[in-house]
Amino acid sequence: MASFILGNDPIATGEVVRPYPGRAHATLLLGVPHGEHSVTEGARAPLRLFHDDVELVLHGTPVQIMRTPEGWPLVRWVAGAGALHRVLRPRYYQGVPARLVAEDALKEVGEKPGALDLPSVLRAWVRHAESAYRLLWRLAEREGRAIYVGEDGKVHAERPEWPKGPEVPGAKALGPGAYLAPLDLSLRPGAEATLWLGGVRVPVRVSRIVYRLEKATMEVWRA
Repeated sequence: MASFILGNDPIATGEVVRPYPGRAHATLLLGVPHGEHSVTEGARAPLRLFHDDVELVLHGTPVQIMRTPEGWPLVRWVAGAGALHRVLRPRYYQGVPARLVAEDALKEVGEKPGALDLPSVLRAWVRHAESAYRLLWRLAEREGRAIYVGEDGKVHAERPEWPKGPEVPGAKALGPGAYLAPLDLSLRPGAEATLWLGGVRVPVRVSRIVYRLEKATMEVWRA
């Protein structure tokens, strides 16, 4: 039995996109009338997905709540605090760890830093008037790291290792590098899955997963 909840509100249907690198985002139609929902814009609300005895909890924030013509709340949700788009003040750094530059940016916009594997010391670094995400992307590219918002809602930087993920039966090709499979919440983006395509085992490094909640299916995209 599947169960999908945002905060304390049931989800009728929706789509959840989990890229790697990047941050998860979702469009969700709640199963309570507009005005009776408990989630509010800008206040953190975990997204809880339960299917086939596997629970996945993603910590994030509703950034927009709209009313459908039928009177239901339609929610745009993002992992983390929803603040990576905010523009930073320019700043100059000299002789500091790259990790400190990333932590400063995250704290300034209101995001939580997680494990930031950015080992270099920057002799000189100019922080432009740019979004926090753009700054983090520049640092990650320089360090050969992937920036992503984890299930804990914190921003992490790591060297992509592509750990082995689960085997996924019943998959079929959608197009170049894209597959459709039954929903499996144990598969994480950034892992290497083994998809069964017509009896053939196909290893796939997963760069994106799209959950289709209404049909309990997922799209799996190859890196």
